[in-house]
Amino acid sequence: MKILIVGQTYVPAINRDKLHFLAKKADVTLLTPSYWKDDLFTFDGTEDSEIKHCMARTVLNGHEKAYFYFPKLTMLINELKPDIIEVDQGANSVAYFQAIGMNKLFLGGRAKMGFFTWMNLPYANPFPFNSIEKYNLKNTDFAICGNRDAERILREKQYAGKITVMPLLGINPVSFSKNLKTREVIRKKLGIKNEFCIGFFGRTVKEKGADDLITAVSKLKDKTVKLLIIGRGAEKENLVKLANDLGIAKQTIFMDSVLHDEVPQYMNALDLFVLPSKTVPWWKEQFGHVVIEAMACEVPVIGSTCGEIPNVIGDAGLVFKEGDADDLTAKIIQVVQDKTLCKQLAKQGRQRILKGYTHEILANKMFEIYKSIL
Repeated sequence: MKILIVGQTYVPAINRDKLHFLAKKADVTLLTPSYWKDDLFTFDGTEDSEIKHCMARTVLNGHEKAYFYFPKLTMLINELKPDIIEVDQGANSVAYFQAIGMNKLFLGGRAKMGFFTWMNLPYANPFPFNSIEKYNLKNTDFAICGNRDAERILREKQYAGKITVMPLLGINPVSFSKNLKTREVIRKKLGIKNEFCIGFFGRTVKEKGADDLITAVSKLKDKTVKLLIIGRGAEKENLVKLANDLGIAKQTIFMDSVLHDEVPQYMNALDLFVLPSKTVPWWKEQFGHVVIEAMACEVPVIGSTCGEIPNVIGDAGLVFKEGDADDLTAKIIQVVQDKTLCKQLAKQGRQRILKGYTHEILANKMFEIYKSIL
């Protein structure tokens, strides 16, 4: 089986781990832009031995649905003659439109076509993207949705083909695991001794809800509880001010974003991780990858009802009503006061990751999708 996968998400080497497992079952070629206008997707120079990784220039780089490859995608499809072409840019992307056209031109449409999408809110589709999406869906054999709302939206668009709900990226269960030695080192670095430490890692923007977490922590009677907030964003200064105004500035530690390789270390310093995202008109949580990172490290998690979070957590954590700081406070108290619950959630979280969210498991799911389509 020859597989061609296209997408800017795979520019960083750490995001290609899933494809290395897939390459044990099939011949995998990956096409990515040679660079991407986003700090989160920076090429680090790491070479791949298991997969053939091609990098190419793109037109309209940085515009996820509008960019396309010239001329590399055309050349690859003609040379490789793949059985499967998956473009991870959504249903209305020009790159997917381009791949479908080249499949028809060079292969007579023989390759099976599919795409990945996170889009979990109804979205505007002005011309020409409305026409592009209609054409793309008509010529799609399978779709992978990062959440259940994305699946619902595709069905509302009258797509009747095969849909699988699964995240684009998984977890390395070795890197993301419990490490007591690392925990001790990081807590010492942060000045945390025996205090219970709650963490939030993510963009400090309104929709991520860190203000609700600060408010919830301020309502706790136990004033020894520490709060670690790691991330950058437009709301950072407002969050610092809020912590000061609510009298928990001394309990709160603010840090800028850390390198992805360092995330497991800081996760291990926590006693509880909270993702308090809340829906806004233009966004709701598409998955919450940081939640599965915490669970993999055996850190109990609490998440809001926003978007896909409850489905990701399942029965391996607690869920509170988004935007409700009082409900969040109550859930935090449950975990802080009940050591048995704390241990139970930590264990269930790790098991949930090992059963459903590792790179290897996602790669196996992809391979089964491809087999069923062929």
